[in-house]
Amino acid sequence: MVLLALGESTEKEPGPEAEAEAEECAICFEPGTFVDLPCSCVIKYCTACWDRALATSVTVRGRAQCPSCRAAFKVDFDTASASLVFSKDPLGTAACDWRSQLYEKVRHVQIRLLRGFGASTESQSPSCGRCSLQPHCVCGAELEHISSRSRILRLLEDMDPGWRARIGSADEMVERLLDSSLVTCDLCDKVAIRSKGLWTCKNGPHTVMHPAAYDVCESCFEKYSGVHLEIGDAKSAPRKSRSVLCWDRSRVGQTCCQACSVVLGALRGRQPRSMLG
Repeated sequence: MVLLALGESTEKEPGPEAEAEAEECAICFEPGTFVDLPCSCVIKYCTACWDRALATSVTVRGRAQCPSCRAAFKVDFDTASASLVFSKDPLGTAACDWRSQLYEKVRHVQIRLLRGFGASTESQSPSCGRCSLQPHCVCGAELEHISSRSRILRLLEDMDPGWRARIGSADEMVERLLDSSLVTCDLCDKVAIRSKGLWTCKNGPHTVMHPAAYDVCESCFEKYSGVHLEIGDAKSAPRKSRSVLCWDRSRVGQTCCQACSVVLGALRGRQPRSMLG
C-alpha cells in the first residue's frame, strides 16, 4: 500500500523514456526532423511521413488533410527555399484547384535541376567510365530512366497491387494503356509514353509535391540536360494516341483519384472498352 500525503500529486514527472517517446514520429515511431504543423495538433510527424500522409489524402479524398484532425490545407511551393508551404484551408479546397499553380512553380525548379545535372556530367572525368551521377526530382528523390511499359506497370501497381488477378490478360491491358495518353510529361504536358522510355521520380505518387507521380519525357530531359540515354528493352516504334484518358493535372475538374478510377474501372470490368481506345 502506498500512502500519499495530503496535497501530494499522483502524477509522476516525465522521465527520459517519456521524453524520448514524445520526440518520436506518430507514424514511423522514429526520431527525426519534425514538421511545424499548420493545424492545432500537438502530435509529431517527421517530414517523410507527413509528406506521404498528405499525398495519400489527396489521392483518396481529393484534398490535403492532416492525418489526425483532418484539417484541410492548401499546398504551395516556395521557389526561394525549394520547399513546400502549407496553409489552413477551412473551405477544404479540392487539390485540383491548387495543384496547377504548384506544378507551374515546380516546373522551373525542375528545369534548373536538369540543367545542373547536364553541367555536372560534362565536368565528370571521362576516365570514370559510365556516368555515375543521377538526376534528381524537385522533391529530392532520384529520377530514373525506365521503359514506357515499365512505367505503365508501375502505375497499375501503385493504384491496385492486385490488378493482375482482376483481368484476364495483363499483357492486353498494358498494351491498351500504352496506346493511351495516361502518362504525360510534367514539363511540356505532352504524352510521355510515345518514345522508348521516360524519366520518372522514384517517389512515385507518395509525396504531396506530386501525388500523381512525376514524369519527364525523353525530349524534355535531353533538351534541358543535354544528356541522351537509350533503353535496350523499350519498344522503339512511336505510338499514336487513341485514348481520351489523361493523367494530366490540367484537367481542372478531375482529381488524380478520379483519373485512377477510370483505369481501375477498366481493370474490374466496369468501364467500356471504348474509353481505352
